[in-house]
Amino acid sequence: MSDTPAKPSNAAPAGQTDENKGEYGEGNYKAAREYNEETTAYAQSHSDEDIARTARDAAKALDGDEAADLEAAEAEGKSHAKK
Repeated sequence: MSDTPAKPSNAAPAGQTDENKGEYGEGNYKAAREYNEETTAYAQSHSDEDIARTARDAAKALDGDEAADLEAAEAEGKSHAKK
Protein backbone atom coordinates (compact mmCIF):
# COMPACT_ATOMS: atom_id res chain seq x y z
CA MET A 1 0.00 0.00 0.00
CA SER A 2 1.11 3.54 -0.70
CA ASP A 3 1.57 6.18 1.98
CA THR A 4 -0.04 8.70 -0.35
CA PRO A 5 -3.65 9.41 0.63
CA ALA A 6 -6.30 8.66 -1.94
CA LYS A 7 -7.48 11.60 -4.00
CA PRO A 8 -11.10 12.52 -3.24
CA SER A 9 -13.38 11.71 -6.16
CA ASN A 10 -14.61 15.32 -6.39
CA ALA A 11 -11.10 16.81 -6.61
CA ALA A 12 -10.10 18.62 -9.79
CA PRO A 13 -7.54 16.85 -11.98
CA ALA A 14 -3.94 18.00 -11.69
CA GLY A 15 -3.49 21.48 -13.13
CA GLN A 16 -7.13 22.44 -12.76
CA THR A 17 -8.31 25.13 -10.39
CA ASP A 18 -11.78 25.70 -9.01
CA GLU A 19 -12.16 28.38 -11.68
CA ASN A 20 -11.78 25.93 -14.58
CA LYS A 21 -13.06 22.82 -12.83
CA GLY A 22 -15.43 20.94 -15.09
CA GLU A 23 -13.70 21.98 -18.30
CA TYR A 24 -12.37 18.82 -19.88
CA GLY A 25 -11.08 17.74 -23.25
CA GLU A 26 -9.56 19.91 -25.90
CA GLY A 27 -9.63 23.63 -25.30
CA ASN A 28 -11.27 25.97 -22.88
CA TYR A 29 -14.93 26.35 -23.77
CA LYS A 30 -15.43 29.52 -21.73
CA ALA A 31 -12.46 31.24 -23.40
CA ALA A 32 -13.62 30.08 -26.84
CA ARG A 33 -17.14 31.40 -26.21
CA GLU A 34 -15.79 34.77 -25.00
CA TYR A 35 -13.47 35.01 -28.02
CA ASN A 36 -16.33 34.26 -30.41
CA GLU A 37 -18.61 36.82 -28.74
CA GLU A 38 -15.94 39.54 -28.78
CA THR A 39 -14.98 38.80 -32.39
CA THR A 40 -18.61 38.99 -33.46
CA ALA A 41 -19.11 42.26 -31.55
CA TYR A 42 -15.99 43.73 -33.21
CA ALA A 43 -17.14 42.71 -36.67
CA GLN A 44 -20.61 44.16 -36.08
CA SER A 45 -19.31 47.46 -34.70
CA HIS A 46 -16.71 48.16 -37.41
CA SER A 47 -17.14 48.78 -41.11
CA ASP A 48 -15.78 46.40 -43.73
CA GLU A 49 -13.26 49.12 -44.58
CA ASP A 50 -12.02 49.29 -40.96
CA ILE A 51 -11.61 45.52 -40.81
CA ALA A 52 -9.79 45.43 -44.16
CA ARG A 53 -7.46 48.22 -42.96
CA THR A 54 -6.71 46.30 -39.76
CA ALA A 55 -5.92 43.18 -41.80
CA ARG A 56 -3.58 45.14 -44.10
CA ASP A 57 -1.83 46.67 -41.08
CA ALA A 58 -1.34 43.19 -39.59
CA ALA A 59 0.09 41.88 -42.86
CA LYS A 60 2.51 44.83 -43.03
CA ALA A 61 3.63 44.12 -39.45
CA LEU A 62 4.50 40.55 -40.45
CA ASP A 63 6.74 41.85 -43.21
CA GLY A 64 8.07 44.95 -41.44
CA ASP A 65 10.15 45.90 -38.43
CA GLU A 66 7.88 43.97 -36.07
CA ALA A 67 8.40 40.64 -37.85
CA ALA A 68 11.15 39.38 -35.52
CA ASP A 69 9.19 40.32 -32.40
CA LEU A 70 6.04 38.67 -33.74
CA GLU A 71 7.91 35.49 -34.67
CA ALA A 72 9.51 35.39 -31.20
CA ALA A 73 6.09 35.81 -29.57
CA GLU A 74 4.68 33.02 -31.75
CA ALA A 75 7.56 30.70 -30.82
CA GLU A 76 7.04 31.50 -27.13
CA GLY A 77 3.36 30.68 -27.40
CA LYS A 78 4.02 27.44 -29.24
CA SER A 79 6.56 26.41 -26.59
CA HIS A 80 3.70 26.23 -24.07
CA ALA A 81 1.47 24.06 -26.28
CA LYS A 82 0.82 20.46 -25.36
CA LYS A 83 2.58 17.98 -27.59
